[in-house]
Amino acid sequence: MFAQAPPHLRGTLSQLWQLVLAGGLLVAQLVNVGTDKIEGGWGWRLSLGLGALPAIALILGGLIMPDTPNSLIERGQLEEVSQVYMCSLTNLAE
Repeated sequence: MFAQAPPHLRGTLSQLWQLVLAGGLLVAQLVNVGTDKIEGGWGWRLSLGLGALPAIALILGGLIMPDTPNSLIERGQLEEVSQVYMCSLTNLAE
């Protein structure tokens, strides 16, 4: 049921995932080191708040993301599935 990457891209995508994950950990550690030097004992609050920014961006993105055929099928809106597929095929043909 899940889509798989083409065989010639699987290793590249796997390594890219590892690189992005390690890069995110590095950025998080640099933010923690930078906020550790803030006086007054509120550096950890700033660090925690900065970590919430990507989560807020993902939530807002999820709210404006269009419906997929799988989500429509799960909600029982079968007549709209063909419309979504036709719109997708039209966009691919252009």
